[in-house]
Amino acid sequence: EARPADVLQTLGTRAGVAVTVEGELSGRITRAFTVASVEAAVREVVRGYQTVLVFESNRAIRVIALGNAPVDGAPASPSRHSP
Repeated sequence: EARPADVLQTLGTRAGVAVTVEGELSGRITRAFTVASVEAAVREVVRGYQTVLVFESNRAIRVIALGNAPVDGAPASPSRHSP
């Protein structure tokens, strides 16, 4: 179980991509990722949060959080657990 920002940074480290998070993503995530790319994993982590993703040319991804809580009706919740 970890904060979304920590999960994003760990995913980036493992993939050799610099991932930075600007702002706060609330809640905690407990799950394993089996996606094909770091881009897909980043999108899965932030799904439901109001964010802007910036894919930079130097193998870097910037996640800009526009709000700290998942949007109403979104699949994400402040505490997401794997099935």
